[in-house]
Amino acid sequence: MPLPDEVERSAIVAAAIAAAFENRLAAHIANGTAAPSVDAYREELRPHVVAAYRDALVDVTPGDLVDEQADAIEVQAEAMADEQLEELARQATAARNYATEARVDVLQAARIGATAGAALALLRKRVGALRAAVADRARAAVSFRDVSAALDRPAPASLGPRLRTAVRTGAAIGRNRWAANLADRAYLVVYVEDALFGDTDRECEDVDGRYATPSWLRANTVEHPNCTRRGTPMTLPRGARVTLV
Repeated sequence: MPLPDEVERSAIVAAAIAAAFENRLAAHIANGTAAPSVDAYREELRPHVVAAYRDALVDVTPGDLVDEQADAIEVQAEAMADEQLEELARQATAARNYATEARVDVLQAARIGATAGAALALLRKRVGALRAAVADRARAAVSFRDVSAALDRPAPASLGPRLRTAVRTGAAIGRNRWAANLADRAYLVVYVEDALFGDTDRECEDVDGRYATPSWLRANTVEHPNCTRRGTPMTLPRGARVTLV
């Protein structure tokens, strides 16, 4: 079952914020502009991550309970977002530390004279090319891959794609935990939908269209990153059996 459109939009916006953060880090490395603040980055991300989780929880809340559960949904969404933002901030801090170290390499290269050895001279030439790339407004982004290639320094993985996956996967996990809790409280089962959209595998296909206990769903919220598994609380239909326990 796909994630709600609102979740997908929030994940895309969050990834764009991460890309902009990396662009500012690249400019810091090449040109010495101020490095972006991790705290400010986190606060810019927070409303979008909270919105993704809020929409995921609403997605599995029965319509007649949405207003009643609104406050609980908001508290849960904020708690889930803050937990994930801790990890996202750690990733951003690692990237910022990398930028600080890489900036030192650039400053050292700038001091190299014309008589420097061939390897150092090549580094200086690459730094010049990197600076030109950063200044080129026609480019959509200057990634850590560019920096790594110029400085021969292994770079952290790009934040944007990791962040989008993290928000999507986190929303799916939260959605199913919430569905399991709702089903527990109302003595319901959950109907599992999976393997219909996006990334899938045999484990996803095996559980699609089956009825599960809330405890099973709570223990099997997703099968893999970007999994879109969805458990819907409901009364077990006549003649149906719970086969995921």
